[in-house]
Amino acid sequence: MANITQTILAAEKVLKEIKEQKGKITYPINPFELLKEQQAIITYSDFDKLEGLLLYDKEKTVVAINMNRPITRQRFTAAHELGHMLLHTETKANNFLCPIVGKKSDIEKEADSFASYLLMPTNELNRVVDLYQDEEGKVGLDECLLISEYFGVSFES
Repeated sequence: MANITQTILAAEKVLKEIKEQKGKITYPINPFELLKEQQAIITYSDFDKLEGLLLYDKEKTVVAINMNRPITRQRFTAAHELGHMLLHTETKANNFLCPIVGKKSDIEKEADSFASYLLMPTNELNRVVDLYQDEEGKVGLDECLLISEYFGVSFES
């Protein structure tokens, strides 16, 4: 298992690779493209109780995303599964089921943290928040919506 520093560093490494490949980072980050670069097969399923899952099958990796969730959640789930692929390499014999509700294991929390840092890197989040905050340092609801759209994440994020 990774610690929070390793999780942040893994997300930063992916962002650095994007910048090296494309010359700059544009938002929102496309986690589906990143999964494809890792040779993952992406599929969408009608899950009742799962956000998604990651399956290792001999020579291929399959990521299944719940098609009944909002696109912002699907993007987070894709980034989450990428986190499993990059952080939890020692567990490739295992498959990962990511439930919608219930208590999350430490490994699931790590994948969530990776997804958060990847989709909304702290430095960029701070930069964008600075653009929208008022004189008192507060950000209104409308501005929060603009920030969430910029990163392609849910309003709650």
